[in-house]
Amino acid sequence: MSEWVAQSVARIDPATRLFVVDHLDEILGETPDGGFDIQASLEVLSSCDRRLPSGMEARLALPWGDSVTLETELPSLDRVPVLDPYEPPSLYVFSREYWAMPNDREEHRCPYDGNPWGDAYAVEYVCGRSPRERDLDWEFTRTVWVRPRETH
Repeated sequence: MSEWVAQSVARIDPATRLFVVDHLDEILGETPDGGFDIQASLEVLSSCDRRLPSGMEARLALPWGDSVTLETELPSLDRVPVLDPYEPPSLYVFSREYWAMPNDREEHRCPYDGNPWGDAYAVEYVCGRSPRERDLDWEFTRTVWVRPRETH
């Protein structure tokens, strides 16, 4: 994990590359039997986040499948004890400013008030698509984003 974090941070350049992302199976070099469970995925997220320099952040993207409409209803988090092995979770690393940057996506974002994984994590649902995806009449992607809460 330390090597992946160091390489990821080195690859981020505000002018050309704002974030780094890989599927967990690519980072770990394997997919656990039966797919990734949420606890193992959260451990990878926490391990990555602890190794990041100040000003950087890690987030876990849990794919929730596509939708033909912009879905605003929060998915039930109790449905993710085991994640789909064909669409594994992804780990993102980026500067803290990246998540707050304005974008031109057609999207809905909503934080969860609580989650079954404890107060150590903040969770947000995002459903959206880019202008290009809209022009091509593609579906909306749905993702549950998890990040460790700051422990100041």
